[in-house]
Parts: sequence; C-alpha cells; structure tokens
Amino acid sequence: MKSLVALPLLLSLAAVAQTSTKPETKRALPRMTVLQDYVTVEGHWEPREIKGDDIEITCVRLDAHRFFGSQKGYCLVAYAFSSYDGHPMVKTDYLDILNWGNTRVIAGHNKTWEWTECESQTYVIDFPTNTVTMTSVLNKADKRCVDRYRRIDALHKAETKALPKDIEVFTLVPGVADMAADKQANPFLKD
Repeated sequence: MKSLVALPLLLSLAAVAQTSTKPETKRALPRMTVLQDYVTVEGHWEPREIKGDDIEITCVRLDAHRFFGSQKGYCLVAYAFSSYDGHPMVKTDYLDILNWGNTRVIAGHNKTWEWTECESQTYVIDFPTNTVTMTSVLNKADKRCVDRYRRIDALHKAETKALPKDIEVFTLVPGVADMAADKQANPFLKD
C-alpha cells in the first residue's frame, strides 16, 4: 500500500527534476473547461496583485435578466487569498457577459459597479489560445473619482505602496497545483 502512495510522489519529483533542467519554451496555460453554454478556468493573475491568490472564473450563458440584469449570462469570479494578518479569505464578483462568441467570451462589470468603484474591468476568455486577460481602467475624468483617488493616493503614500496605474492588464496563469491545459477539457485549444 505504501508503494502505491509513494509512486505518484516519485513520478512527480522525477517530472520536476526533468523540467527544471530544460529551459521553458512555452508559457504555461491555465486549466480551462469549455462546454456549449459553460466555461470555467482556474489560476492566478500575473503580475501578482495579492500574494498567494487563487482565482476561478465560471461563466454561464443564459437569459438571466430577472436575476442579474444580463440578457446573455453572467460570470462568477471567486478569489481565494490570505488577509494581511494571514487569515484565509474569499471574495466574489459577478460580471455581465457582453459577448459570447464561438471561440471567446467577453465579460465586464455593470455600470453601477463601475460608477461606485471608479474603474472598469473587461475580461476576455479566449478558447483557442486558452488565455484569460483582464484589463482594468481607472476613471479619472469624473470629479468624484478624482477626489477618491486623491484620498487613496494619500493612504498609499502613508503605507509606501504604489498607487494603481490608470490602465493595467493582467493574464491568468496556472497555480502550482493547477492541472495543465488540455484538449479534452478545451476542444478549441490550439497546439
């Protein structure tokens, strides 16, 4: 019985030893599962915003205007991370699906969220390249948002942290324990 338990560990150590001697030629892709009206992907953002964060994005295509105000469907984004004092935390966001094409889903926050947060975020889930990008744009045209960023800037300077840039782009990459991308889960994946 012990040998059955030890075998996967030895195989994974051998795989790590093999891959650590070779230079990486391809960028690792997050695990993505694509079905007709359902997509899920797991990983973490690069560049890393929160140390140790894990993200899962699940999108469902359906007429959900009664529940979410969306005619095309919604995406649920779940973040798992450690707080500043080390406690595990979870944060969730709902996104409206803006476009669900044959090979791509585009989602974003609704206008109320953008007005409240003074920021817009657009997520693009591309099936053939098995990639997810999130573009974040800060609203610095609205006086209310400018005042908000001045207050945030003062807090960041007191904590010696950099203020977010006006436009940032993040890419979802696999975590250490995430399964690799494969054609069985994502039939659109190009080699």
